[in-house]
Amino acid sequence: MAARAADFLRAQTWCKSVVSTKLAWAIAGVLGVFLVRILPRDSGVDKTLWVVVGDIPPAYLVRDDNPTWREALNAYVHEMNRWVGAVRTAIGAVALFALALATRRLAWPPRADLPVLLSITLLHMIGFGVLSSVGLELAPAGRSAVLAYTTPLWVAPGASLFLGERLTVRRALGVVIGLLGLLALFNPLAFDWTARAAVLGNLAILAAALLWAASILQIRKHPWRTAPLDVLPWSLALATLVTTLVALAVEGMPRVEWSGRLVALLLYAGVPGTAIAYWATAMASRALPAVTTSLGLLATPVVSVVLATLWLGEPLTLSLVSAIVLILGGVALGMSVER
Repeated sequence: MAARAADFLRAQTWCKSVVSTKLAWAIAGVLGVFLVRILPRDSGVDKTLWVVVGDIPPAYLVRDDNPTWREALNAYVHEMNRWVGAVRTAIGAVALFALALATRRLAWPPRADLPVLLSITLLHMIGFGVLSSVGLELAPAGRSAVLAYTTPLWVAPGASLFLGERLTVRRALGVVIGLLGLLALFNPLAFDWTARAAVLGNLAILAAALLWAASILQIRKHPWRTAPLDVLPWSLALATLVTTLVALAVEGMPRVEWSGRLVALLLYAGVPGTAIAYWATAMASRALPAVTTSLGLLATPVVSVVLATLWLGEPLTLSLVSAIVLILGGVALGMSVER
């Protein structure tokens, strides 16, 4: 990867030669952050740059704005996040349109289903995605993401008020226990709440969870004329249009070095990670009580923690184990049948 980092800078017109390349951090064979010293052609070009390469589009970042490799990597993620979201949404849309064509189900959704189409697109695909992304740019990225899964906190009262669903004792206990698990993962005592950016970031993520909850309630309440599979291709197409325009306006066109592994990663993010995920969520939200659906989604951060432990080697602490037990216990209790 060091050679790729050097070659990437040599390809820039303002780089005369590469003087040295030093590894700052890496996941072997997957991702690397390098500190590269160059001999520039122009006096206005920095002589030392961060370069991020791997199974992702390469990029360089200036040290003035990002003095450490962690800040450089965070800046890279924030810059690429919009385009990655737009591309995976586009791939998901193509996959669902292809499936609809293959099964002869492709048709413009009836007028009666347009409200739920817009709800899925604007509240979940765009609203949730934008607010959570903004929140993670302002707040520490680690466990702040867990706040995005506080949807049961909003769905439980919403299902009772707007859908007339009875909040049984088991469901209520499941919500409380599951949220206690999220609290153990989030650990609010670890944050500096005097930092304005952190507070605003966490509020943005909570607002994203509120929009997701509203989408779940809308899908459950809506009198469907067609199946979610008939609506979702159009929802993803609309989301692709909006996210692409935003990415173009904010980031401009990215420079991408395509590889087989990058294509495979994008296909994974677009098909199972987007198309199938949205379809499964919509089907569950339509068929199951809203509280049950939101509780089931709490398994997402649990899977993330387990994968981070197995793949990235992150330590499995007692607090993480306790959180996993609480969340899974809350999901099992909330989904069990009350006699």
